[in-house]
Amino acid sequence: MEAVPSNPEASSLYQSLSTGDRLETRLLTVMPGSTEDPIECALHTVSLDNAPEYNSVSYVWGNGNERSLTHVFNPETCSSYEISIPITAAQSIRRLRLADKPHCLWIDAVCIDQADLSERSHQVANMRRVYAKARANMVQLGHADFGTATLAVRSIHAVGKEIQDESSALGGLRSALYRNRVPVHIEDPLRATIDVDALAALLSSRSVASLYLDDLQTVDLSIADT
Repeated sequence: MEAVPSNPEASSLYQSLSTGDRLETRLLTVMPGSTEDPIECALHTVSLDNAPEYNSVSYVWGNGNERSLTHVFNPETCSSYEISIPITAAQSIRRLRLADKPHCLWIDAVCIDQADLSERSHQVANMRRVYAKARANMVQLGHADFGTATLAVRSIHAVGKEIQDESSALGGLRSALYRNRVPVHIEDPLRATIDVDALAALLSSRSVASLYLDDLQTVDLSIADT
């Protein structure tokens, strides 16, 4: 993904980041607004050691050639800049915008200077720390039908809860059987109520197939209407 300034002066949006022990990154503060309002946001340079509370965002890459122009204010230069980012990144920012208060996000398409290969390499190498410091890691699974997506996510949560509830007991039993060289074959039918059709629709989509979920500490499978 590449954030391309729409004019040469837009490169001033990005100031150099520290690459020493005091790891710096950028956070995007998205101003409140309704669904149809233009996106208003500001980009701040912060140290991860004392960064304000923020949520990191993972989103579907989609077609990198489909772009959206986004206006970003830089308080360090007191100027606004227009950059081109993947349309899926812009859609994610819009969907995660709150109606009544600012929302602080880390999203790679804006928070990393994609035109600076050295910065991009260094930031990607430290993404584990960026995700670990986040209050929650929010995943945008594309833009499926709202009702279908809601049912699918509820099913995922139901299955996850059952696995969490049962994992300790089953893990202890499996360990005991293994220590005593007893062949392990446990059939424990799923009791959670799931919507198979909704899950099939979500998991068969190209969006989910291209989603990268490695190293996420906490995943918030949030659903937002457009």
